[in-house]
Amino acid sequence: MNSMTQSQLVEPKLTERDLMEFLYRGVEPRSVATDYDPTQYNKLCEIFEFEHTPIKTRKAFEGTWEEYADLATSDAGWNMPQKYKDMDVEEYLHRLCTTDTEHQRVSIELEMFKQRRLLPLLKFLKYMVDTMRNNSIVWV
Repeated sequence: MNSMTQSQLVEPKLTERDLMEFLYRGVEPRSVATDYDPTQYNKLCEIFEFEHTPIKTRKAFEGTWEEYADLATSDAGWNMPQKYKDMDVEEYLHRLCTTDTEHQRVSIELEMFKQRRLLPLLKFLKYMVDTMRNNSIVWV
C-alpha cells in the first residue's frame, strides 16, 4: 500500500448546516459527499436567484480502505473512454522515447508507477491532454 492515509483520500461528509453555510457565504460547492438531501439548498438558490449550480450529490464510499484503494487504482475507478482504459500506456510511452537514456528513465519511472498501482493515472492524463488538445484548450 502507498504512504497516503485513509483520511487523506476519503473526503469528509458535509452536513445540511455546512451546505447552508456555503449558501450564506456565497461559496459554490462543486462536488460534495453528503447523506443530506440537497433539495432545500437547491430550492433556496432558485428562489433567491443565486447564481449557484444545483448540487448533485453522490453517495459517499462505504467500503473498506482496501476496497477504496483497489477502486482508486484500477481502470474502473477513472471516468474516461474505454480506448484509454485499454491502451498499453507502457508501450505508448516507450514509443515516444528517442534515445536509450530516455528509455531507461521511462522504465524506471514506469516501475515506480506500477509499484504504486498508478498506471491508470497515466492513462487518464493521456486522455485529459488529448481532450484539451482536441478542443483547443490551453493549459500551462
